[in-house]
Amino acid sequence: MKTVPVLSYGADTGSVPMRLQAALLRRLPPRWRRPVRRLIYLPADLLDTVLGRRQELVPPRGLLGVGAGDFKATGEQFLVFLRQHCGLTPASRVLDFGCGIGRMAVPMTRFLEHGTYDGIDVSAADMSWCRRHISRKYPNFRFHTSEVHHREYNPGGTSSALDDRLPFADGSFDVVLASSLFTHLLAAETEHYLGEVSRVLAGGGAALVSFFLLNEESRALIAAEACGFRFATSVGDAYLHDVRNPEGAVAYDEPFILDLFRRHRLAVGEPLLYGCWCCRERFTSYQDIVVATRAHSRAPLRG
Repeated sequence: MKTVPVLSYGADTGSVPMRLQAALLRRLPPRWRRPVRRLIYLPADLLDTVLGRRQELVPPRGLLGVGAGDFKATGEQFLVFLRQHCGLTPASRVLDFGCGIGRMAVPMTRFLEHGTYDGIDVSAADMSWCRRHISRKYPNFRFHTSEVHHREYNPGGTSSALDDRLPFADGSFDVVLASSLFTHLLAAETEHYLGEVSRVLAGGGAALVSFFLLNEESRALIAAEACGFRFATSVGDAYLHDVRNPEGAVAYDEPFILDLFRRHRLAVGEPLLYGCWCCRERFTSYQDIVVATRAHSRAPLRG
């Protein structure tokens, strides 16, 4: 496995200011965390605007759910992954499931010359920003707001994840990306949405999905307190880092996840692309990445 630079989904989270901010936000009710973060960064965002330091297609710091420092770099990294492991081409039809505020979309705007991009997320604020700043310039990039309830990102959501059907026809996409989505879902939701990923993938299409996978190596590192995650509390097949915030970080036993892929006719490529979240020495990115292809046949899987 090739080692690449760490581009975690939360830049600068180890710095003292970021740790203090994270500690403050954790003490707030989930629905207040994003508005308060926006207030914290308002002076810096205004200064960026006045001094002309705002980069094109990079959201204000207060709108980012994670540190702003690696917004562009992480997107660039995943564009490479999609090309290398999923066969992404300039004509591909791409679904970014749990797209957030456009981290993965931005680098694809210069690549998907003849293809399409659809991003979907529960955050209405994120989707609004993406439509105003990305879709206006790149009309082949579309952003959809999900009405699924989420206690932090969409507390006013009117539907359950278990009842959610992605608003796309069967076989609509050549590539599906779900980065840092399933790390916030419990087991029933994970199985349901892997089924949806399989449904919307075209035959021969590929999915790139990230997880926190528990195996012999990651469990040993957790036990040795080599990383900040614990995953000590289990809820069914899911392992929670913090029972007070169950959706904050969720891990799964590796065989459980691989079996879910098999059940939904998603053939997992080898080797898996392990991440450095548990402080392993050799890694590909931050979270563990599973790449899988969709069988051409849509006949039900037996057994």
